Amino acid sequence: MNFFSFRLRDKRERRPCVLRQKIRIPRRMPVGEPFSGTFTLIELLIVVAIIAILAGMLLPALNRARAKAQEIACLNNLKQSALALNFYADDFNGVFPQLHSGSFSSGESETHAHAASADTHTHDETQWYTSLILHYNYSTTYLKCSADSAFQAGYRHEEHMHDAVQSYLINAMFTYGHRRDTLRRISFHVLLAERGEDSAGIPYEHQCYHSMHAVSEWEDHIAKKRHGRMSNYLFADGHAAGHPFEETVGDRTEKTNRHFIQEWCPNYLP
Repeated sequence: MNFFSFRLRDKRERRPCVLRQKIRIPRRMPVGEPFSGTFTLIELLIVVAIIAILAGMLLPALNRARAKAQEIACLNNLKQSALALNFYADDFNGVFPQLHSGSFSSGESETHAHAASADTHTHDETQWYTSLILHYNYSTTYLKCSADSAFQAGYRHEEHMHDAVQSYLINAMFTYGHRRDTLRRISFHVLLAERGEDSAGIPYEHQCYHSMHAVSEWEDHIAKKRHGRMSNYLFADGHAAGHPFEETVGDRTEKTNRHFIQEWCPNYLP
């Protein structure tokens, strides 16, 4: 090893180890009082005002989305009801569940099973959906529209079905044993409609609405505007759709009224 290489190695060995560190230069504070980390009352009010404005913009959209979801769920209920009703009709010669006997003008009697004592308040009545529950795997959840604030779930179970306040009423003209295939316009006629309530908010508790009479006789029994400006209806061919009420009755004559069936009854009953 020569003299120069020894001096070079010696310098390397004796060189001090220097650690490189980042030097943080403090930010210059603006002239005046230093930042204290708190907000002034005005700043808080501005933030609250911004949040309130954003909430005011979002809530209508959320309400519309919720209403649309309720409408879709209601249509699904009606479609499930259509499946069960038509399965029943397929098994019973094209007849939907029969609740009345006789003609429209004379036979508005329904089947009742009274208890031995009136004090027990047992009054079981065959509803339009009773057979569907017992024999066609129909669920009572399909009877409730979530937009129906007057629905009383406690009024109904499989053993006791009287005074049931379901969200849907059946068109009484379909409950007299007339065959489905005698309808000339099966997609025209309303089979189920949404149940209404009176001016005091008390729901109409009967399971049918008597559409064999003039519209003015029964129109308060069904809901006209449950979903915005319309309600949902199930038609005899199995399709469900939302319509304004006046669209379903037309000019309220027998020919344009989609709730009335001229093949089964030529004119409104008095």
